[in-house]
Amino acid sequence: MSPRFIQRASSGEITHAEFEKQYYHKNGHIVWGHVASSLVRDIIGAPLYFISHVKDITERKSLEDQLQASKDFSENIINSITDNLIVVDPSTHEIVQA
Repeated sequence: MSPRFIQRASSGEITHAEFEKQYYHKNGHIVWGHVASSLVRDIIGAPLYFISHVKDITERKSLEDQLQASKDFSENIINSITDNLIVVDPSTHEIVQA
């Protein structure tokens, strides 16, 4: 859990949160998790405990990184071309970038 979430939930500012967080596997590699946490209170509002669910999103984060790298690579190529360049959407045949 995030220390900031614990602080905000304990103070009553929020009751739940979702966020992405890196964890270190016991073998040393990074595992990404999507965390959903809620603070459970008793009948008079005193904090009892947190309930958290962590979903492994390591593969999704890897694919996002690959997509961003591909996008950056394509933009670098386009920006380095000194001649005119027109990009056309192959399905609609519309000019996407001129």
